[in-house]
Amino acid sequence: MIQYAEAHGFEVRWNTRLVSFEQDVEKDIVISTLENTVTGETYKVKSRQLAGADGPESTVVRQANLPLVAGPGTGFVTTVWMEAELGHLVDHNRGLLNYLDRPDKPQPDFGVMGVSHFIKPWNDWDISLFPHPSYTELKATDEEIIARAKELVNEENVEYKIKDVSVWKFEEVHAKYFSEGNVHGVGSSVHRHPPFGGLGISTCLEDSFNLGWKMAAVLQGKADKSLLKTYNDERQPAGEYIVKRTNENGRLNFALFGMMGFMGELGVDTRAERRALLREDSEAGEAFRAQFRKAIKDLEDEHHGLGAMMNQWYQSSAVYADDETEPPNWPEDFHERSKNLYTSTYPGWRVPHAWLTPKQESLGPRLPKVSTRDVVGHGRFTILTGIGGKAIWTPAAEAVAKVIGFDIHVASIGFGQDYGDTEHRWHEVREVGEKGAVLVRPDRTVAWRAKSPVGDDEATTAKLQLVMNSILGLKKSLPVRA
Repeated sequence: MIQYAEAHGFEVRWNTRLVSFEQDVEKDIVISTLENTVTGETYKVKSRQLAGADGPESTVVRQANLPLVAGPGTGFVTTVWMEAELGHLVDHNRGLLNYLDRPDKPQPDFGVMGVSHFIKPWNDWDISLFPHPSYTELKATDEEIIARAKELVNEENVEYKIKDVSVWKFEEVHAKYFSEGNVHGVGSSVHRHPPFGGLGISTCLEDSFNLGWKMAAVLQGKADKSLLKTYNDERQPAGEYIVKRTNENGRLNFALFGMMGFMGELGVDTRAERRALLREDSEAGEAFRAQFRKAIKDLEDEHHGLGAMMNQWYQSSAVYADDETEPPNWPEDFHERSKNLYTSTYPGWRVPHAWLTPKQESLGPRLPKVSTRDVVGHGRFTILTGIGGKAIWTPAAEAVAKVIGFDIHVASIGFGQDYGDTEHRWHEVREVGEKGAVLVRPDRTVAWRAKSPVGDDEATTAKLQLVMNSILGLKKSLPVRA
């Protein structure tokens, strides 16, 4: 990413800290004061926009006074980063995460249980120690922490090389607004949550993906500045949802381990009794097994949470839904949204994936398949259509693109088209007719769709111009025909 940025004219400044910034409303710019942390030199930078992807202690969010909402899920986790050859322990269970506990040992409050994941298989590891809920301040020494991590791994015949011991916050925080004027919070600066479900990096990147094309369009004069307001409209609900979802996953995990005796005041003997009860042929054993199975079932939202990652429905002026007669099949239930992936070409949804085969121009080896999501994007709008549709939508796309200065690519899918519908999936998910159109934004979000042609060439072009004007906040008109 750094190489790409520098190759395209973006300066990367190392050892640099944002000291402060101010918004000049009259000039419509942001003036930032930066400090070189090596030399101590300070200097000012003028910019039209400021995006603060500066993490949990965000200077940008704090100085922009973006209001933060904190839930009950606060605390901390201690992590030991170490090198140790542990491949033989995971030969038959090579999962990304391993939950570690020692029911046969007393458990220190600073690390009642652990979660390990590899950095590089299988000799570079993070061991995260989760404290008892009542333990609010870390008082253990590094030596005690390292000893506990080794105890949880329970392998004495390896050499441990400790690289770092660190503490990170276990938070339930989201911003009520992601933007203030020309200043925007991005990533964990505006949504902070635990890693249950693995939704952190993907959510942060989705923020950047959403804001990036809009900021580029505004700075290049291809869209009105009002387009930037839709960043908050679309990403704030998604960030808030992920914060609540991941913290609920955390509470479900703690409920399971609490049931097994790891989170209360129970000792080694009681934990052993709970484990024995799972195997016991009695009414009490049967009841406890049912309780245990329910706790595991409740964790399905975390284990199979593809919907939590991908079910974003953007509702803003950057999508055009005026032609829709019914709302999408969108689940209101919190848990249903997490577990099940919903695909649709309804405006505001991410374009569905389907495998396609590029058109074969000559005899020879079959060309490799591509996804619909590879066809769209690339800094442009894309119209996906079918047999007979390209002749209808291409002239309109070319005419409107000349007016707004934004490239609109047209790709047809079907037998003998630009792309073959390899597994006939696009036919199943497109939700428009052969000659209909699915207009996709640069961030691969459906912006608008026409289930069938809207009229003659003039009507088609006028409709597409109306839609693009609405999405980009423009008031541009097509040339008047003689």
